[in-house]
Amino acid sequence: MFFIMTAAIGGGMAAATWLIQDGPAVAASAGAIAGAVSAAVAAALLAWLDRRSGTGEPAATATRQPDDLPRLPHRRRSVLRRFARRGHPEDGILAPAR
Repeated sequence: MFFIMTAAIGGGMAAATWLIQDGPAVAASAGAIAGAVSAAVAAALLAWLDRRSGTGEPAATATRQPDDLPRLPHRRRSVLRRFARRGHPEDGILAPAR
C-alpha cells in the first residue's frame, strides 16, 4: 500500500510540477491522471510479484505446515521460550532495582 501511494503521489507531483506554467487546471488534471496511472502500474507490479512469490493467495498461507516456516537458531528459540514462560515479560526488559 505504501509503495502504491508513493508512486501515485510521486507521479502526480512530477506531472503537476512539469505543467504548472500552463495553468493550475492543466497541472491539477495532469497530476491526477499521472497519479492514477502510477498507482495502477505499481498495483499491477505488486500483484505480479505476489503471484510469483505465492503470498497473494490466502489459501496458500492457510495450508502452511510448521515445517514450512523459517526456523530460528536454537539459541534464540530457547531464549524466546524462557521469556514467554516467565509470564512477566516486563521483568526481562527492565533492569533490576538496586
